[in-house]
Amino acid sequence: MSFVEKVYRKMPVPLQSVMITVRGTQLVRQRYGRAYRQHKAALPALLTQPYERLRDYQLRELRELIGYAKARSPYYARTLRDIDPDSIRSVEDLERLPVLEKEELRAHCEEIYTVPGREAIEAHTGGTTGKSLIVRYTRRDFQHRMAELDFFRETHGARHGMRRASFSGKHVVQEENPRVFWRTNRVLNQRFYSTFHLAPENLQRYIDDLNAFQPQVIDGYTSCIVDLCQYVLSSGQRFAFAPVAIFPTSETLYPHRREILRQALGVEPRDQYASAEGAPLITECSRGELHYQIQTGVIEADAEGEALVTSFSTHGTPLIRYRVGDRVLFKEGRCSCGWNTPLVEGIEGRNIDYLISPTRGRIYASNIVSAVKDLPNSVIQTQFVQHSPTHVQVNVVVDPGRFGEGQKAIIVAEVKRRLGAEMGVEVVTVPVIERAASGKQRFIVNELV
Repeated sequence: MSFVEKVYRKMPVPLQSVMITVRGTQLVRQRYGRAYRQHKAALPALLTQPYERLRDYQLRELRELIGYAKARSPYYARTLRDIDPDSIRSVEDLERLPVLEKEELRAHCEEIYTVPGREAIEAHTGGTTGKSLIVRYTRRDFQHRMAELDFFRETHGARHGMRRASFSGKHVVQEENPRVFWRTNRVLNQRFYSTFHLAPENLQRYIDDLNAFQPQVIDGYTSCIVDLCQYVLSSGQRFAFAPVAIFPTSETLYPHRREILRQALGVEPRDQYASAEGAPLITECSRGELHYQIQTGVIEADAEGEALVTSFSTHGTPLIRYRVGDRVLFKEGRCSCGWNTPLVEGIEGRNIDYLISPTRGRIYASNIVSAVKDLPNSVIQTQFVQHSPTHVQVNVVVDPGRFGEGQKAIIVAEVKRRLGAEMGVEVVTVPVIERAASGKQRFIVNELV
């Protein structure tokens, strides 16, 4: 624990919010400089260019990144020594380059970095594996990334200065037995809600404060926002505010989760994909289509749909054909929204987010989720855990007055339909589904991989 964290922990709640506000002021200077303003101003014209010109832009950025990585990174100077950036005639030529695996990145970070830590903006990521990784960004890259994200938000009505409720993995609440589960960054008008204290007995406190704060924008971990919305719906309450926009992040926005957010908050949630490592962006447009923003990088998909990413905003830690561990499913066609970027059918979480059937192989989360999507409100949360090749445990948090053997039988039957009749299925009612160290909640826990 750093000295600043030790001081923060000892301060009363109002002074903790002051410290967060001071830190927010520093972040404003980091994120919103000239590079941010110039890139954001250029995006409307860039995205509406003909697709062929967008592809030309993408190819130029790709060559530049490869040349930069070879010149500045000892790792890429070695692994790409036989690659001439000018020989890359199309993004398909990336297949000539080696794949960068997660463990390779973690093991060789110091060789891959192109900027010293004191000059970089650092992002810490551990995902649901618990293995930490520090990614270094140049200031210019980070501002470009913020410009892309803010442009996406603005297309859905969210602007700087609006009251914003955020649910992320930040440890803003560090008391043993807190009664206040949020802290406020006043310079950004942003309230951070702890994602580590969303126990059933605390949910009403969160709801009451959200109603008092009246956020215009809500963003953060999908499962956290869904849990609060599910609680409001099942308890017969209504939120006392109407947000302009909702941006669930970091976890898959399954159709049943989208419907819960829509019902409780009265606005369409807008999906986005932007990993902490710095993968190219995928964002949802006003027509509800997911767009692969090729001006931010290259996403290749293997036969299983697993993504290899090359990101143009990672000059500090170049990512070239990095196996990010997610699945991206593309689809044909163009959108009428005005963005001429390719379309995406769906984004799924880490590549271990699947169950294994002895007769049907891998069954991914997008198919598993449909097993519980039509259950009544008596089921509050669900998690699938596979300990053996022939047995799956389904953990459910339920309303005990409305959940019984009939609902259990439905879950068992639906899971067997997807995994096969020979699969053993056990439904276990639990008081709470624990969150990972990151604050996220695993929908599937596959202990076989």
